[in-house]
Amino acid sequence: MAEVAPPEFGPYGGHTFLFDFGATNFMHVSKAEPGPLPYDSRILRVDPSGETHLFADGLQGGWNELRFDRDRMYISCLRRSFSTGEYHEPDGSLYEIRVKP
Repeated sequence: MAEVAPPEFGPYGGHTFLFDFGATNFMHVSKAEPGPLPYDSRILRVDPSGETHLFADGLQGGWNELRFDRDRMYISCLRRSFSTGEYHEPDGSLYEIRVKP
């Protein structure tokens, strides 16, 4: 899923942001292996010319989503099986990124 940043997101307004989910792929398994999920998910930024850049890394993997609220980007990662709808992992992650002028 890709999201376009609003104009209030500083120099990145109008850029497209998307995830590289890392080693964890909940689209093809219903339950994660025992232990914590790796922190290898990344956010990529695609500038208006079409070039891709690393924007943030070291995020907890799984199934991440991002949304914008003016100058803030919110990233969530829920521990859930998308094939069965059952919750297998009790924890989740929530991040906020703000662009400073």
